Order: sequence, then structure tokens, then C-alpha cells
Amino acid sequence: MKKHKKRLCIDFDRVLSCHGKNGADEFLKELSLSYEIYILAPRCPDTIEKWLEENNLAKYVKNVVDKKIPACAYIDDSGIKP
Repeated sequence: MKKHKKRLCIDFDRVLSCHGKNGADEFLKELSLSYEIYILAPRCPDTIEKWLEENNLAKYVKNVVDKKIPACAYIDDSGIKP
């Protein structure tokens, strides 16, 4: 039986965008081993999806969302919140 991963929601602005492509790759790769990754992009989810594709990062991300969804934790510029 495949283990269900918990959801983790990461804010794009001031979190993922600040890491640059290489930092974001390492960050998302490590987290995706244990979590389903959702990127929170309230202003322009289509643009963020394109950015993820262009930087070969979409493979780590389950979906880009424009609102907070139920998740085990949220990572934003002020830290990690359960």
C-alpha cells in the first residue's frame, strides 16, 4: 500500500522566489520526498506554473493554488506555521 503524503503549502513570494533556481530545486526536491507540495500564488498562479516549468521544478509540485488550502503546514516569509 502506497503511503499518503501530507500536504505542505509554500508561499511563492519571498520564499520560493528568493532561493533562485538552484536553491529552489534543492529545497523542493528534499521536501517532495515526504510531502505533497502546493505553491501558494494568490496573484498569478498561471505565471508561477510557467516559471516552475521553465526552471524544471514542476516535477516536485502537486499544484499551484491561489488560496490557502488545508495542509499540515504553511511556509511563508515569517516562518513555518502548522
